[in-house]
Amino acid sequence: MNSVWCPSVSILEIEYNLVYASLLSVSFGFCIILLGYFSGNKYSRLAAIRSAVAMLNLELFLGLMMLSLVFVSESFCLSVFVVYQEVF
Repeated sequence: MNSVWCPSVSILEIEYNLVYASLLSVSFGFCIILLGYFSGNKYSRLAAIRSAVAMLNLELFLGLMMLSLVFVSESFCLSVFVVYQEVF
């Protein structure tokens, strides 16, 4: 696969790299929420709860969008999505 915008060899070349990227995103957000919740300040605890609800809503929507891409391309690999962009 030769692409115009990126090199042909990927840095992260595993088959389920979409799942890996999603888990990395969720874990980073979860760490930020835990830092706010356990800081001891009541306002940061309230902000952490608000951000947890917002993250839940956004991650749910993002997960459904990624699931539709998986159904169209029948793969969890991001390089397959690039190939499907050239088709459409």
